[in-house]
Amino acid sequence: MDRYIELLMELSDAFGPSGFEDDVRELIINRISALGYSYTVDRRGNLIAIKKGEGNYRVIVDAHMDEVGFMVKYISERGFIQLVPIGGYDDRILPGHIVKFKTDGTFVEGVFSTLPPHVLTQEERSKPLKLDKLWVDIGANSKEEILKKGISPGTPGVIHYNSRKMGNKIMGKAFDDRAGCAVLLYLMEELKDVGLPYDIVFAFATQEEVGLKGAHVIKEQYEGDIALIFEGTLATDIEGVSEKSMITRAGFGPALTLMDRSVIPSHRLLRFIEKIAERNNIPYQYKMPGVGGTDGGAYGLKNMEVAVIAVPARNIHSPTSLIDVNDFTATLTLAKEVILALPEYLNRER
Repeated sequence: MDRYIELLMELSDAFGPSGFEDDVRELIINRISALGYSYTVDRRGNLIAIKKGEGNYRVIVDAHMDEVGFMVKYISERGFIQLVPIGGYDDRILPGHIVKFKTDGTFVEGVFSTLPPHVLTQEERSKPLKLDKLWVDIGANSKEEILKKGISPGTPGVIHYNSRKMGNKIMGKAFDDRAGCAVLLYLMEELKDVGLPYDIVFAFATQEEVGLKGAHVIKEQYEGDIALIFEGTLATDIEGVSEKSMITRAGFGPALTLMDRSVIPSHRLLRFIEKIAERNNIPYQYKMPGVGGTDGGAYGLKNMEVAVIAVPARNIHSPTSLIDVNDFTATLTLAKEVILALPEYLNRER
């Protein structure tokens, strides 16, 4: 499992806000090509690999490649950059953070500028700055200098810090949803030479953070019987949060979605996944109903059963998300055991 922890960290470090998933996709392509899988990339940028099986069933396993980020909106004559969000970033955490922009040829770093407390009123100190009031400084002295570096309106950026191990946790910027991508790569390796009585579509989707755009395209291209969504989700088990308000908890195993804002998963499939977890002594928990959304919302619009299995992550949608190593490895194990046991579910009496 250790090399999959390293893979997760590598995936998290890759640059890939919604609509600009190229680096993540190339990393994944290199991995699956080495395993001998063929693949396709559609016009939306989704990466699809199919493992053919015997029988008439088809299972889609999905993880999204994109992360939340930013796009350049405006460049001032004095050499400062204003951004708009790509996906759901929390304005409170932005000041002082490093931003990495991707140009045609290289990366350029900047920092969200913020005034020191010495020159702020007490009222100004108590209010979080909104993104439209923040400017990014890349060390330039003019708009012309910024343009020469390849940054212009439309250039994407992310807050970037390399992932690292912290005790039994791993810190990284994009476990939503590079954790799911790592799960799919693990499945592709583990199942490579395993015969199954159904086809598996491995779907690495784009633009989940801006409305499940990639998954909506995939669901129209590939009919399936079951869609299993692998995600990184909110862990809110920090001091000051009551137990009844904890969406998930780090260290309590993969989280099974009961309902979120995008989909109500199949109750029957959920019970089956619980049974497989208990049969194999894999810890699991439930995600508090009604929070967040996933690619399951896209597949749920088609005639297929949907389930969502997620790795809990503290500080999600920030550059310093934390996941428990045991949660991640338990998710890998649960994913494999569920896939191997699916024939008994698919062949049950309906």
